[in-house]
Amino acid sequence: MTSCICFLVVALNRRAPGLNVIPERVRQARQDAKLSLAKLARGDISRTALYLVETGKSRPSLGTLKLIAERTDRPLDYFLAAGQSDLIKAEADRLSLPAVEELELAISQERFEDAKTIGRSLLATVAGSPLRGRVCVYCAQAFLQTASVEDALPLLAEARAIFEASDDKWMLTECLDWQAAAEHLLENPAALALARHALSLAKSLDPVPSRSLVRIYGRIGSICVAQHKWHEAIEAYENAVQSGAGLLDVSRLAKMYNDLSIAYRRIGHLSAATEAAHKAVSIHELLNDRLSIARAETNLALVLIRRREPEDAGHHLDRALTLFVEANQKRGRAHILLAQAELLYDRSKFPHARAKAEEGALLAFELGETASLSEAKQILATIAAAEGDHQSADRLFDESIRLLEVLHLQERLTTVHAIYARVLENRGDVSAALQQWRLAVAATHPEAALDLIESASDGQTGRKQPGSDARVAN
Repeated sequence: MTSCICFLVVALNRRAPGLNVIPERVRQARQDAKLSLAKLARGDISRTALYLVETGKSRPSLGTLKLIAERTDRPLDYFLAAGQSDLIKAEADRLSLPAVEELELAISQERFEDAKTIGRSLLATVAGSPLRGRVCVYCAQAFLQTASVEDALPLLAEARAIFEASDDKWMLTECLDWQAAAEHLLENPAALALARHALSLAKSLDPVPSRSLVRIYGRIGSICVAQHKWHEAIEAYENAVQSGAGLLDVSRLAKMYNDLSIAYRRIGHLSAATEAAHKAVSIHELLNDRLSIARAETNLALVLIRRREPEDAGHHLDRALTLFVEANQKRGRAHILLAQAELLYDRSKFPHARAKAEEGALLAFELGETASLSEAKQILATIAAAEGDHQSADRLFDESIRLLEVLHLQERLTTVHAIYARVLENRGDVSAALQQWRLAVAATHPEAALDLIESASDGQTGRKQPGSDARVAN
């Protein structure tokens, strides 16, 4: 930071005799801070020079004015005469360009901690310009790549406002894509709309940015996987491959294989799911991307659970959790814990399964991962039902469903209603099970289920399930 300020001082002194300031404000700021000329100077500036600035007989350099601002706790703009703010911003932008290029290089080389350091320094000097918007986007990428989502979001919001104001569609496309990535990490359903907006903008550009298009298609695929839109996910990944033949970097390809494994598993194509999962693990191993290895191991384990290979699945989940713990990474850890709970449930180890699901639920609640919290409650409901605790099962299913209704995740809602229906069938409550099947259909095909739901509301389906009134109304 100090070296950057010195560089600015030297450059401005070569280009101009000084800045136009409002002398009375310099004197007032010093007096408000209860500083004498000597205390304000501190040996860095002569008292005579400060006196001349306060009396309007001299114009300070940017370096001098920065020192005055810092020591009186006032913003630079407070002292400046009209038109000087834009001059400072333009000059600071010009001098910052090499550092911005260094920041971009650090991102491309995946030196994210270096990128954060460079970015913070730039954000302290570059203000209110398209260049600042670029810095915000690059800094946000560094934070997102290290799972610091909360640090990335305000930077992306600022960048988006800058690019919308300047009608810079190229950088706005980039910004929207990374906003979608951030909201996706927070399990916010709005991520899909942001990614689709980015895709629409990218397609409107001339020429179309192929690399951005590939990345956005991949983002949409990843979000669709999280939202249980399996066929849409596969379509998005196919579009990514078609749009970017030869442009896919190895890391992104591995992540696509990982998500394709999930999508294929969910539609029952277990051979394709297994093959994709193994490819994802192998590539991430090659890149030594430990958190991505853990995510791929988790998804491979889920395929093996479906294939009735519990021992191998357990080993992969244990490794995945170990990698997350070693990295001290909490976000996303709930997925692993819930997968372990599912495996333990399948092996009828209900107390152990409940402990894992409760741990996952607490972590998801702490981090605001609402979709994962809903899944945890659905697993806990299933365990309660298996143990004959019907009251707890009904309550937990209702809580899981209500969370998904708030998120408007209709595909997930269909899945939970269907699971609940099977639980009720096993309990012997056929009429209540039928109600849940109707609600399962209504979640994604309301027009097809309308007559069925109306007949249910007329009291023809037996007892009412917890929370069913709200779901019928929707």
